[in-house]
Amino acid sequence: MALRGPEAAHNMRFVWQQTGSRFDIEMSGPLGIGKVRMVGRNGELESVSRGGDPVDHTEARAALLREVGWGMPLADLQYWLRGLTAPLPAPTKEQRQDNHLIAAKQDGWTLTWKDHQLRNIGNGTYVLPSTLELTRDNYRARLRILNWSSGDKSS
Repeated sequence: MALRGPEAAHNMRFVWQQTGSRFDIEMSGPLGIGKVRMVGRNGELESVSRGGDPVDHTEARAALLREVGWGMPLADLQYWLRGLTAPLPAPTKEQRQDNHLIAAKQDGWTLTWKDHQLRNIGNGTYVLPSTLELTRDNYRARLRILNWSSGDKSS
């Protein structure tokens, strides 16, 4: 993931695992916070740890806010990463003829999905984006999705 604000730019490794409404995110990079793991449900943090030690939920968000000027939209990212808009608030959308989203505006963010590819995941085949770009005000994030899996060890 590449993050850019008016005064700083950072690259970081970002691993997102989603099972139903539960997410498990591991971030590592040059934000001065080391390796951070965030676990939650429905976009709300339940626990945060750094180097295996629990930390205050607000500390990880505060470090990201301090370094790049905005926090991560966790509740919306679980949809956006899959090339979907979140259920609320109502978005404006731009779709290709094959019905896959290429751009949308939602909750103050401008979203652009690129490089859709056919992916075999578990027992299904899906067209999923390889890149998600998020912009809001003078801030930009680009997430390059390197691997999709179902989480099923047999696939």
